[in-house]
Amino acid sequence: MRSLNTRTIVLLSVAFAVVMVAAGLSTRTGATDDPNAEPRVDERRVCTAIGCDSGVFVTVTKVRKLLPQARRITVCAAGRCRTFGRRIDLASVRLARVERERRVRVRLVVRDGDGDRLHRDRIRVRLRRHQPNGRGCPPVCYSCGLGLDADLNLNKRGR
Repeated sequence: MRSLNTRTIVLLSVAFAVVMVAAGLSTRTGATDDPNAEPRVDERRVCTAIGCDSGVFVTVTKVRKLLPQARRITVCAAGRCRTFGRRIDLASVRLARVERERRVRVRLVVRDGDGDRLHRDRIRVRLRRHQPNGRGCPPVCYSCGLGLDADLNLNKRGR
């Protein structure tokens, strides 16, 4: 008997999941008018396994282009800071125990190799609720994506 390779197993698993969803086994119970309420999950519900993190995510690619002398990028959100080297494209500050939409302060500081500040900016943003696997399926995360404009000021993506 011929053994199945990994690719074949993955394709069969995906096909099975699609058939299960198409068969109507994904049902939601406990509808509510409150968008922040956790819906009850029917035990027959088929959920995907996409994960997510709560926090702030800043696309910082423009720092390399506009400040070639930059060596460190620090991003702070809700009082928690992380420092990155200049070669990154996405700086993230993950926040634990976020259980609802809320506003947080975000700060960006760019420094050169000597530690001198080249640029800084700050903004207040709202962490928005996300359920990548759909309503009724975990996880629930709260996040905000930011970018940098031509002057390296923080802005909400798409603006």
